[in-house]
Amino acid sequence: MEGRKKGLILVGIIVVLIAIAIVAISLSSCSSDEQRLENGYRQLEKGDLDKAYDAFEKIIEKNENLQEGDSIDLVSFKALIGLIKLDIKDENEASAESSIRELFDILYDGLYVIDYDIEDIKYIASWLLNNGERSGSIEIEIEKMIEAVPELSDYFVWSELLYEGAEPYKEYKVLYIDGVASEIVIYTGKNAIVEWRVEGYEAETPYKEYEVKYFNGVSTGETRYTGRTKPIVKKYSYSACPYCGYSAALSPSNHPGHGLEGIIRFERGQNSDGSWGFLVVFGETPDLP
Repeated sequence: MEGRKKGLILVGIIVVLIAIAIVAISLSSCSSDEQRLENGYRQLEKGDLDKAYDAFEKIIEKNENLQEGDSIDLVSFKALIGLIKLDIKDENEASAESSIRELFDILYDGLYVIDYDIEDIKYIASWLLNNGERSGSIEIEIEKMIEAVPELSDYFVWSELLYEGAEPYKEYKVLYIDGVASEIVIYTGKNAIVEWRVEGYEAETPYKEYEVKYFNGVSTGETRYTGRTKPIVKKYSYSACPYCGYSAALSPSNHPGHGLEGIIRFERGQNSDGSWGFLVVFGETPDLP
């Protein structure tokens, strides 16, 4: 009985030792991967691309047999980013673009649980938008990125609608990346609605008619003349000379000393209300009552 007890204790000790060994190996592997990652980025910075590639690739190898729903740890993710940065530094842009698109497809589809670093995501997303080939709508591509990584919603922001400074005033918007305007511009296919509206006449003679420029229904304050002047509306009010009572139809010479020396003529006419009267005319321009 005692021998059996000792045997069980021995088995227990062996199991514990095996467990400790497994944990130690796992920790050692993790530590080893972190060291490889650090070394890979160090070599990348130095420009030794072959050594950098070997370090990153060694980390990636353990993820070759991943099944849907498995996890990709942060070290592995950063190794993937390292390979992309390596391609960019080596001016292998086609390979870099392909890797970035594949990574975003994985993030979008949610096939794996990925422990990503948002700053790395911002870097590759910005690089892709500025350097990638456009095969479709950039708006849709950005929407897809944001759906895959919601943190990008504050990183990629479209400006309000803007308009070119000359006719036909094309409507467009600009992509802001991290608060800075980029060179990525999208035209909406629309133009601003510009119209000139007649607003009235000047307050002094010769009463020029003017119009105001409206931009999408909002007054710009810019004015211009139409070339027309205000039509004179005559008002006939004097039925007789107010000084002597004689008919105002008489020539000014018949009204001496009445202060009417500058008058050319008295004009008789009918008002809009049907009443009749006379209009005193000075020179060629009537002095309206």
